[in-house]
Amino acid sequence: MSMLPLRFRCFSGHDNVHRRHCIIGHAVVLCAVMTCMTKAAAIAQPDEAITAAEAQPAASARGPEGGDVRGDAGPDSERTLDPERTLAVLSYRSGVADLADIDLQLANLLRQKTALKVLDSQDARRRYGERLDRRVVNCGGDAGCIAKLGRALQVDEVLLVGVSRFGDIILTLQRIDASTGDVSIRIAEALEPNVAPEAAVLLSYLRRVMPKRDFVRYGFIRLDANIAGAEVFISGKVRGRTPLPSLRVPAPGTYHIRLTKPGYIPADASVFVPPDSKVEVDLSLPVIEKRPWYRNVWFAAATGVVIAATAATILVIVLDEPDDHPVIINPP
Repeated sequence: MSMLPLRFRCFSGHDNVHRRHCIIGHAVVLCAVMTCMTKAAAIAQPDEAITAAEAQPAASARGPEGGDVRGDAGPDSERTLDPERTLAVLSYRSGVADLADIDLQLANLLRQKTALKVLDSQDARRRYGERLDRRVVNCGGDAGCIAKLGRALQVDEVLLVGVSRFGDIILTLQRIDASTGDVSIRIAEALEPNVAPEAAVLLSYLRRVMPKRDFVRYGFIRLDANIAGAEVFISGKVRGRTPLPSLRVPAPGTYHIRLTKPGYIPADASVFVPPDSKVEVDLSLPVIEKRPWYRNVWFAAATGVVIAATAATILVIVLDEPDDHPVIINPP
C-alpha cells in the first residue's frame, strides 16, 4: 500500500499548548486518511474478511435482560455497566515501533486497578488465532469492525490503543461497545519520541477513558452467626438479618460489623477487606441472663463499692467477649 505525500506544519513560534493542539488536530486528519486507505486494502483481501459467524453478538456482550449496554449514552448508562465485565485491549499501529508494549502495560494497569476481566493482546491471540493482528490492521480503527472482533472474542468492550507518528508520537485510546460498535469516548495525546510514559501517566489516561466506577474494586464479607434473625449492620448500615449470603463491599476497606437481637448481647467485630478476597467472620451473640435479686441496682447501692466494682468488671468482660471472633482471609 503506497503512502500519500501528505505534509503538515505546526509553527515553532506557537507555545507548547497550541503546538500540541496543532499536532493532535493534524493527527486526526492523518488517521482519517489512513483509515480510508486501510479499508481499501481490506476490500482487496477478501480472505481476511470477518465471517458472518464471527460477527454474531456474543451472549456476554449483552446488557441486563438482553438489552444493549451503551456506555456512550450518557452518565445514566455508565452507571448500568457491570464493573466486572470483560474487556479486550487491542493495539493498532501505523508503522511505528515506539511504545512497543503500551497495550500490555495498559492491560496490566486495568487488572491492578479495576475488577474488570481483561484480555490483553496475547490472551486475545490465543483465543482468536494468529490472524487477529491482521484483522485489527484491516479494520483501520473503524469502530464497527473492531466491535465485530470484540464479539468474536466474546468480550463486552474493546479498548483500542492506537500508536502513530506525526512529529511527536500520537497515542489514541478509544473504548468501543462490542455489542453496538458505539465509541464511548476517544482521547489523543502527543508524546515525545523515545520517552515512555510512566505508569501514573498511563493510569491518568485510563481514568479519562473508563467509567469512574470501574476503579472501585470489591471484596466479600461472609458472616456466620450462632443465631438466625439477628440484624446485621455493616459500618452503621442495615444489610439484613442472619443468615445472609456473602456481602460485596468496596475494597480495600475496613468495616465495622455489628449484630443485634432482643434478648442477646450485641456482637461486634472490625475487619479489613482486601480487594478480590473473601473475609469470613464468625460472631456469637450471648444470651442475656436474668440478674439475681442481689445484683439489682438498689441492692448494689446499699451494699457499697465492693459489689459495684465487681459488677463493673463483669460488664467489661462481657463486652470484651464479643470482640474475640476469628477472621479468616481466603485468597481469591
